[in-house]
Amino acid sequence: MKTQLIFSILLSALCAAACDSPRPAVVLPTLAVLPSVTPTETPSPGVTPPPPPTAAPTDPPTSTETPSPTTTRTPTAAPTPTKTSTPTETPTPTSPPTDTPSRTPTRTRTPSLTPTPPATETPSATPRPIGVSTPIPDGGARLRDSVPVQGRIDRVGGVARYFFEAEAGARCTIIALPAPDSRVIPRIEVFNPDGEWILLATADYSAVEFPGVRGAVLADVPLPAAGTYSLFISSSASTTGDFILGFGRTSASGGIAYASSYRGELLSDMLMPAQIDQPGIRDVWTLTLATGETAIIRAYPASGSPILPALDLYAPDGAALAFASASEEEPTAQLRFTAPSTGIYTLTVADRRGLRTGVYLIEVSAP
Repeated sequence: MKTQLIFSILLSALCAAACDSPRPAVVLPTLAVLPSVTPTETPSPGVTPPPPPTAAPTDPPTSTETPSPTTTRTPTAAPTPTKTSTPTETPTPTSPPTDTPSRTPTRTRTPSLTPTPPATETPSATPRPIGVSTPIPDGGARLRDSVPVQGRIDRVGGVARYFFEAEAGARCTIIALPAPDSRVIPRIEVFNPDGEWILLATADYSAVEFPGVRGAVLADVPLPAAGTYSLFISSSASTTGDFILGFGRTSASGGIAYASSYRGELLSDMLMPAQIDQPGIRDVWTLTLATGETAIIRAYPASGSPILPALDLYAPDGAALAFASASEEEPTAQLRFTAPSTGIYTLTVADRRGLRTGVYLIEVSAP
């Protein structure tokens, strides 16, 4: 009986203790659930299976829902990498190409230096002095008739090399002058197609002297063979700087020039005065003729002028058509021409006796 009494007392005590603190008895099984849930949630929240329904009534599972997979589903914001489609904004680099066109206009400086070809010179209502052809920058080193270039000797002993084509027996004029504000004293040497030295000009040994300028000039010199000639520009007296190089072929009329000065349109039945004011310059005129139209062109020196006009007429495509020149006995140059087609023709006027300057008169009339 005592034993049963003691057992009853202990049992009632245990029941009372259990009623007073029920949580410790319940916590133990819930703690056993947590370890099984947390490892499955960490690898990928979206894949973990839902918690067992038996754990739902307990309080601890409610705390485990706070790190609920919904918060970890924020990786669904990872689809925002669809914003990587924003690389479509990378085509905005297409804007830089819009900058390059703005740079290319700087290259348009060189066209401004290139003289207009005589054949394409548009006529004007009245003659207009356009001025001497501006030297173009030293480009391909290939010289063209009456198109001066600008080069540079940048060190003592430096040499600039150029080339030009010529037919056997042709004649040409070559001139090298210091550019404005340059102190260089140019020197010219010419080699034939076989590489043999044939011509030399210096400031102290030149065909023509320019007042106040120390340049080198080869005027109306013969070229013995056909082919490509080499031309070397160096300097004298250990000088350096920019120079202007002119090359011109002696025309069929005997006109001597290395650069052009564009005048404008010749008007019929009008006597027009003009002046060659720099040695080696030829004047370029235009006239419009219809098919079958005949024109008589006359040019002669003004009173006291030392030049003898030499005339050369060119077709709209640049082909030489006719020429005439004055002489000591007959100072008037005259040519008669019938146009084979309608178009704008070009007439050049140069000095026949060399690099002289002066005033001349020119007119165009019908027969």
